[in-house]
Amino acid sequence: AHLDPIRERRAAVLARPEGAEAELYRGLTAFLRARGVALADGAEPPDESVEAEPVPSDALPAGASSEPGVSASVSRFQLSRLLAAQGSHPATIAGSLARIADADPEAAALASSAGSIGESAKDACLLELVRQSQGHKMLIFVNFRRTLEHLAELLRSRGLAFSVFSGEQT
Repeated sequence: AHLDPIRERRAAVLARPEGAEAELYRGLTAFLRARGVALADGAEPPDESVEAEPVPSDALPAGASSEPGVSASVSRFQLSRLLAAQGSHPATIAGSLARIADADPEAAALASSAGSIGESAKDACLLELVRQSQGHKMLIFVNFRRTLEHLAELLRSRGLAFSVFSGEQT
């Protein structure tokens, strides 16, 4: 029997966030930069408060602080995870920020902002790629469980058939 080789199509699409989503990413970038500078200055361990540089108020979502001296109890590992989550989905960012929100009020404001974003620019691009696939099977890889859960709900809400494979399965 002759099997045709699998045709492979990879797509790189640039998603351009707008409005509240773009504001979230600007605020998160400022937040991460301020905490990264503080950690580079030797402010670890995470249970110590550090002085953060003021962040321009136009780079923060509503309710976030731009004042120096905001508690910045973020470990290098947490900072690394937040940087990775920033490239995933606002739902993932919200969960990661929520874990440090008790120690950092600015993280709480950003988590709230991230949690309020329903469909992201990446969601819109993904749905367009699915539409263009004309029913062909697709593989979508994600790095975070929250992103996987969000995408499953997104596809389910559109009535699209899908299967999920994750590292949690035996």
